[in-house]
Amino acid sequence: EERAMEHFGDTYEGPTVGRSNRKDGWGKYTFECGDYYVGGFKDGMFNGKGILYFKGNGYGRFEGEWKDGVAVAGDYVFDDHLIYREQSWAYCTTEDRRFLPEHKRGLGPIGATDSDQPSSG
Repeated sequence: EERAMEHFGDTYEGPTVGRSNRKDGWGKYTFECGDYYVGGFKDGMFNGKGILYFKGNGYGRFEGEWKDGVAVAGDYVFDDHLIYREQSWAYCTTEDRRFLPEHKRGLGPIGATDSDQPSSG
């Protein structure tokens, strides 16, 4: 049975089971703030593979594995596809102040920035 449920301003789109309409199977849960989760549900909780998307430009997402509503594994991925690694974070550290684009493209000449380039439109 496919249903949409509302709870305190949150919404759910996906299958439900039982008399209490517990979320079960693949669905989408949208929080009132605009963040949303797409993935597996079991017994009304996040379960299995799923992605939690954070509202706003540049906030990214958490791609993970869930068990009984708790993330047990996964990665935080920024909108530029950079994966956060707590133990081996190599970007904008005390020793190396470069950001991801500078790591990918290298550093330009002193004084030149991306904003100094003429627009193409």
